[in-house]
Parts: sequence; C-alpha cells; structure tokens
Amino acid sequence: MRTGVTTMLMMSGLSSTGLGEVVHFSVGGDSGVDVQPATNDAMRIVAYPPLLHSAKVEGDVLAQFVVDTLGRPDMETFHVLKSTHELFTSAVQDVLPRCSFRPAQLGGKAVRQLVQMPFQFRITP
Repeated sequence: MRTGVTTMLMMSGLSSTGLGEVVHFSVGGDSGVDVQPATNDAMRIVAYPPLLHSAKVEGDVLAQFVVDTLGRPDMETFHVLKSTHELFTSAVQDVLPRCSFRPAQLGGKAVRQLVQMPFQFRITP
C-alpha cells in the first residue's frame, strides 16, 4: 500500500495525481462573483492520519471558510460542515492555512468569498 496523499482540484478543471491515498477537494459554486476562487497550489499534500490509515479507514470532510482578497484562507471563518472523523478534520485544519488561492473577483476587483471545500480521504492499493 502506498503512503502518499494527493489532492485534485475539481472546480477549475486543474488536476494533479500522485502516489497513494487520494484527497480530493473542490471550491466554488454559484456565488455571484465573476471569477471563482481557485487554489494556486493544487499539489498541496494533506497528511493522511496514520491511525486511520493503518486501520484502513476512509472518510470525508466538508470545510467552509472565506478566501480573502489576497487569496489566503481566513481560518477565523473556518467551519466543518461534515466530517466522518475528527482526525480527518485535524489533517485539513493543519494544511489549509498553508494553502493559497486565486481570490474571487467581482468587477475586476478581488473580493472575499465564502467557499465550501470537500476533502475525500481514500486508500489506494
């Protein structure tokens, strides 16, 4: 069994794949902005919690937060809408502050945007 975790940006059509467990996420939706926020670092590695990995537990986290006008996640607005295990939630919370985004735009100007980002933790053979 491979041990890496990879991410795939679903909304913008960008994707990257690597070895090991897969963590998928997407941003966006019908938000009323001209340009949706998107990650600038789709290769960001999310650590698969070792305890859950060794137990072969898969799961999901649906996170909600604001991406500010500089493309940074505002962790004060971070909320978990759904999580199958608190260790998956912790893994997301650990990596999200290090992620960067292309901020949403409205009328050619960067704006703060609320996003929902689902993460799927999957073990691959």
